[in-house]
Amino acid sequence: MRSASFSVFLINSAAVVLALVIYQLGGRDHFGERGFITFLSTFQLLAIALIADKILQVKKRFGGTYSPPKLWLWRTLSWGFIFLAADEFLSIHEVTDLLIHDLLNLQETNLTDRIDDIIVALYGTGGIWLLWNSRDELKWHPSAIALFKRAFILLFFMVGLDMFANEQDLLKLFFAPSTASTMQRHIEHLEDSFKVFAEAFFILAFYSILRDSKSRAKKLAPVD
Repeated sequence: MRSASFSVFLINSAAVVLALVIYQLGGRDHFGERGFITFLSTFQLLAIALIADKILQVKKRFGGTYSPPKLWLWRTLSWGFIFLAADEFLSIHEVTDLLIHDLLNLQETNLTDRIDDIIVALYGTGGIWLLWNSRDELKWHPSAIALFKRAFILLFFMVGLDMFANEQDLLKLFFAPSTASTMQRHIEHLEDSFKVFAEAFFILAFYSILRDSKSRAKKLAPVD
């Protein structure tokens, strides 16, 4: 597990530092759309979906030994993270924001422009609700629970930062317009950094569950 943790955090740290260095040297902002941070995030979400599917397959092999595993949970999580990967790459929540404005004929304001942030917060809230309602399934994986907590903390920090820095309206209450613009950019970079590290914690949480599940399946396998 230590090796996996080191590798995951090394990759994410290196990506964030590289993106910051490139930006500071006057290059492209890779935290923006189609920057390599977006590709890293998409890849990590797909990796989580794959691990969730592997957990599903392993749990099928020893269902009912202690209590029947909630196979629907792992199937839902797998498909859910595939959707989140598509959202990350195609900006579905931002398109949904625009669609809501069009359908409801809303005039875009600093408040309504935060609808996309609310959608992301709802993703996180839905994830917490799903895991909480399946806590009897997760009780077999205590180490993963701590990792999930860290992931969700970073996720909601990310949403909070995005809401705060959006459109600079709140920043201009505390800073001059030119300073607010610079602060907004730095906060956006911090926000995206929180995002990829939240995904790193999710990867490790699911990987921990997969390891636990494989270990139990091996113990319960019939001896020839």
